[in-house]
Amino acid sequence: MGEISLDGTKIRANASAKRSKDQASYQDWLHRIEEKIHQILQEADRVDTEEDRLYGEQRGDELPPEMQTQLSLKKKIEEVLHRFQEEKEKINVTDPDCRFMKERKGVITPSYNCQLAVTEGQILVGAEVVAEENDRRQLAPMIEQAEAILGEEGKEVIADSGYSSYDNYEYLSQKGKQGYIPDQYLEKVKQREYQKPEHRYHKENFSYHEERDLYICPEGKELRFSKERDSQAGVIPRKQRIYKGSDCPECPVRTPCTKARYRTIAREKREPLQEEMRKRLFSEEGRKKYKKRLYTVEPIFGHIKYNLGFKSFLLRSLEKVRGEFKLMCIGYNLRKILLHQKARAVA
Repeated sequence: MGEISLDGTKIRANASAKRSKDQASYQDWLHRIEEKIHQILQEADRVDTEEDRLYGEQRGDELPPEMQTQLSLKKKIEEVLHRFQEEKEKINVTDPDCRFMKERKGVITPSYNCQLAVTEGQILVGAEVVAEENDRRQLAPMIEQAEAILGEEGKEVIADSGYSSYDNYEYLSQKGKQGYIPDQYLEKVKQREYQKPEHRYHKENFSYHEERDLYICPEGKELRFSKERDSQAGVIPRKQRIYKGSDCPECPVRTPCTKARYRTIAREKREPLQEEMRKRLFSEEGRKKYKKRLYTVEPIFGHIKYNLGFKSFLLRSLEKVRGEFKLMCIGYNLRKILLHQKARAVA
């Protein structure tokens, strides 16, 4: 397999945004449905009594169609309200599995997050659909899915900054894989954004000295180790080392540097993994490797969404949507293999 490239895109769910509400809205909606059902029952009783008076006792085997609709809607709303015990965000009554997600142009719609793992030859070796907007927790599952399908391990992993996290850097390190995954600040570093006066006191401008275990601020002052604390970032809480300045109260630029009395810097214990990743990406080889995304995984989503018109799902629920997306991916692979065989036949 060699290199494996990962990417994700949002594809719209078969659900209207208007049908997404928070818990309070659903409670109010349920109350109104129950009142409607009560009114229908009262009207049914009145009609039944009048018909009995005119025609005698008659048997009615079916509920009125309107009653059936209201009972069905009530059941859906009660199911959604039950899910709020675990989830506090908005839930869509048409497709409760989808989530509000931001698309590339900033539009927020009920969607699913579709993931692909691709070889250098643009063959799909992993496909998945999740109801999480963020890509960070998808790196390990996608790599393991691809390796299980091919029966061999990938040596290098290429992905965009959406997959950047200390947990993922640690995972790649433990698995002995070379990663090419920029962190969220790297692009600004490359564009020299932090060299602008307004960003002078960003953490990126504080240099860490490993041999002395301290930071030097832009004004040449030292920030020494103060304490350790738990970091809530990532799947598992990790320890951070906190470095604190000592000359801050007398510093003439303390106000633009920090609102606190002393400036502090938090250093995650796995930060060397991020620094190693940056060095790799800044190298000539690393730049070439990362650019491969432009002609491996990214064009596939473009082809599926814009050439084939697969911009929204037809089915509902995570299970059915997964099947729909994987059928699309199987079709893509079959076409790719066919074109490859035709090219070989011509050659």
